[in-house]
Amino acid sequence: MQETLRIYLPFVAIGVVYFLIVTGLKKKFRIGYLKGLWLPLGVVILFFGLAVYARVNPQPGSWNDLVFAAMTAVFTLTLATYVVLWLAVSLFSKK
Repeated sequence: MQETLRIYLPFVAIGVVYFLIVTGLKKKFRIGYLKGLWLPLGVVILFFGLAVYARVNPQPGSWNDLVFAAMTAVFTLTLATYVVLWLAVSLFSKK
């Protein structure tokens, strides 16, 4: 079971690193976590749109629709990691 889940670790790591970068920018420039949400959300929407476009306009012998669907899935995992970390920090932060 662990061997099959190991493929997701790089994308979770990307989400964690991105969250740490946004946290550093939040402390330095006073931006919110909501502004940090726009980049991963935009990437997911971009790949989803490309997947839909590739599916509607198929090209013979092309794997584009599968690649775009896979990229949508893995960047959704990155987005979910960011949101979970944001919720955890919001839940456990002392104000």
